[in-house]
Amino acid sequence: MQLTHRWAAAWAGVFGASAFGWFPLVLAQEGTPRESDPRQGANDPWVRDLPDASELVSGNLDPNFPELDVRPDGTLGGSPAAEPGGANGAERPSSTAQDSGPGGGRTPAVAASESEPNNDFGTAQSVSSSSRISATIAPQRDYDWFGFDLTRRGTLEVTFTQVPAPLNLSFRVYNGNGSAITGWMEPKGQGGGTVMTPIHLKTKGRYYVVVADGQNDAQSTSPYELQLDFIAGDRFEPNESFGAKTAVSDQARLLGTILPQGDYDCYGFTLERRGSMEVWFREVPAEIEPSFRVYNAEGSAITGWISPPVRDNAAEPVVIDFTAAGAYHIAVADAKGDAYSEKPYRLDLRMHPGDPFEANDSIGTATTVQATGAWQASLLPKGDYDVYRFEVPNQGISTVRLSSVPSELLPSLRLYNAEGSALTGWRKTVLRDARSEPLVFDLAGKGTYYVSIANDDSQVRSFDPFDVAFQYDAGDAHEPNAGIGQATIITRGAPVSGSILPKGDYDHYRFEVANAGKVAVTFSTVPKTMTPSVRFLNANGSAITGWKTPAIRDGASAPVEVDISTPGRYYVVIADNDGQAFGVEPYRFQVQ
Repeated sequence: MQLTHRWAAAWAGVFGASAFGWFPLVLAQEGTPRESDPRQGANDPWVRDLPDASELVSGNLDPNFPELDVRPDGTLGGSPAAEPGGANGAERPSSTAQDSGPGGGRTPAVAASESEPNNDFGTAQSVSSSSRISATIAPQRDYDWFGFDLTRRGTLEVTFTQVPAPLNLSFRVYNGNGSAITGWMEPKGQGGGTVMTPIHLKTKGRYYVVVADGQNDAQSTSPYELQLDFIAGDRFEPNESFGAKTAVSDQARLLGTILPQGDYDCYGFTLERRGSMEVWFREVPAEIEPSFRVYNAEGSAITGWISPPVRDNAAEPVVIDFTAAGAYHIAVADAKGDAYSEKPYRLDLRMHPGDPFEANDSIGTATTVQATGAWQASLLPKGDYDVYRFEVPNQGISTVRLSSVPSELLPSLRLYNAEGSALTGWRKTVLRDARSEPLVFDLAGKGTYYVSIANDDSQVRSFDPFDVAFQYDAGDAHEPNAGIGQATIITRGAPVSGSILPKGDYDHYRFEVANAGKVAVTFSTVPKTMTPSVRFLNANGSAITGWKTPAIRDGASAPVEVDISTPGRYYVVIADNDGQAFGVEPYRFQVQ
């Protein structure tokens, strides 16, 4: 895969170069699982025939799905070179007509005349699976056996196009072992408007059609005409179970048929990481109400049966969320299980993987980043949390900015300490022109922190990425000095620089007084973000003044004075007046 410029620029500086990819596609609508589907019971062959997980294999069949010229009857047009393996005029292996095309299609009919004796299983006359047969029922109790071979499963249409009086013809179908797979069947409308009878053959192999008079008491030397039309299933049959599934890519364009009746088509794919997949029936035969269900590698269903609405022979796209990488399978069937069609459906599977740091939805799986850095992320699949871990050498603040935020998202962020305990609630971003206003998190000391990003509405996802930027600003070089035990030692008359960072910061400074008299604190620089307040403590840490806020003019302050009657150790404490302001710009002062 090719690394996109947007991803590469962020990762190369923060995480190092990696061969990740991104697939920005269009958001699709959510599907609704069908309620009380009759196929979910004990007789559901999909449930009944689940194989062992060791049988699961995946692969890539993308080259098998070019844009095909599909005729109205579901067979392929074009030259053999247009088929997979036939590019640039290369020859493809030869195949019979029933093995070609996305739906297999109908084989050309072959005319045949009855060849007696063909009265039983052992003397059955071999014919093509698609035949126009002329035969007679004579004498009474005559049976006509016709055998044919199938290389795929599919549907056999049986039609009597001509029935002489006084016959009332019946037929029965047997498998290659001579076991009846239907009862005796009497097509309606014989002799006039004949009616085709479909016989759904679940496996390839040898089959027989046996014809006789319905009451077994009539005969005629005039021939009847029997029409057999076999419609083969799609090229991937049989693939109705996990063990026989068709392996495809997670970005696949599929053609298949629901044939014979009750057919399930199973497609297996492997996901390298969590994300969301669009499942889109781009073309649907009129006879079929498409339905699908998704299973994990263990054979457990992760969705119910989903039947997307169909309009103008196409279904609405459905998005399926995958919370973990791994092997998955999608089963396709008719919603009611009683329809079939020789015309193919077109199914697109389009996987949108989450960002390359997935899965990082917990403290234990957090992505380690630099305290100051930039990268791209996405909130995918639905309900995704992205957790980032970073280290800081000192107390300070972390400022988080998001940009290029997709319009469907409203991200929220939360800060955690090294033990995974929340230090803040969820804080919503305020967006303008797809950019967030800066979110500032106070870092009380050095160590490990985590920031989690999620969408405010956990039911929303986006296929598109957004940009994340972290900036760490450390407190001044004297930190930590929030109490007298950590106070910074200073010298009277020497300039001192500090900062109120993070919010609510208190800075303690210790100095010595050799002689009784006045002591004054004067600020030479006061940041615009700060209104300084000062108080003095004695050697025991007891306050000898209240908080005093000096007048500020042109960024400097008037002196804050205190009378010292006893020489010794003292402390001055500096904080913001209301405890809410902070800033990375320093203040500067002297104790005189």
